[in-house]
Amino acid sequence: MSSPFADPAKKPPLDRKFLSLSLEELEFLKAQTLIESEDALKEHIFVVQKKAYEEVCSTTGFWDLGHELFKTTPTTYPVAFIAGDVFNSSLIAPRALSNEVPQTPRSSLKTLVSLTPLQGHVSVIHASSFFHLFNEGRQHELAQRLATLLSPIPGSMLFGSHIGKPEKGIVQGAAGEPSLFSHSPESWRDLWDGQVFEKGTVKVEAYLKQVEKPDMKSTEPFYLLVWSVTRLY
Repeated sequence: MSSPFADPAKKPPLDRKFLSLSLEELEFLKAQTLIESEDALKEHIFVVQKKAYEEVCSTTGFWDLGHELFKTTPTTYPVAFIAGDVFNSSLIAPRALSNEVPQTPRSSLKTLVSLTPLQGHVSVIHASSFFHLFNEGRQHELAQRLATLLSPIPGSMLFGSHIGKPEKGIVQGAAGEPSLFSHSPESWRDLWDGQVFEKGTVKVEAYLKQVEKPDMKSTEPFYLLVWSVTRLY
């Protein structure tokens, strides 16, 4: 079933009351944008958010809005934006995990056209609101693909958050929205420590954080699975 939001006529308007920032988030955004007034900063965020919500339908469009949000340019933040299918080997080539540091030099981030040249070179990978888009088997494959990018140097880590459950299974979507497969902290630890990586070679931290979602109609508790995977050796 397609999302009701795919029809612009059914898309609800943005509501400013849902823009809620923690003190840490405010301080970070103030430092990045150089906007000191909290009211002015929230107005700036809302304007960019509104453009993303109403106008942008391409990944490169979101990247351009990222520059607008953080007040950067391709010159001041010269990192390539690479759009692609993470399950397509042209984006991340199949490769076995290695405990050896790559001997090949790391490619320039300015000229990348795929993620394959970064395999074994990346110290930190952030992946949020991403894994829960796929079924259990695909999440396993996704974890394996991302793991090939991670440096074997101890301390290298992946981290993020996405929808989770106390026990792994299906989270029912709201009316018109798809159901999602969600891991529990236990199943998430089992996935990374012993399936993706050799047992005992990574430290996996995972916990559930219950989140209030005033924009959701469900009476069921809503949880985020907050996690990190750190290479030990």
